[in-house]
Amino acid sequence: MWEDRKELQFNIGYDISEQFLRYGVAFSLEASRSLPNPVEVLQPKIQLFNT
Repeated sequence: MWEDRKELQFNIGYDISEQFLRYGVAFSLEASRSLPNPVEVLQPKIQLFNT
């Protein structure tokens, strides 16, 4: 299921001007044949990461 969604995108960086490390995880919300409405399906998982 969802063959095109096998991995998360991780974003890690250091802001030199503010002197802090930023990090995050991204989900692809692009529609595909295997997942025509990704926002509806992935929204509960996104909420878990945001909390």
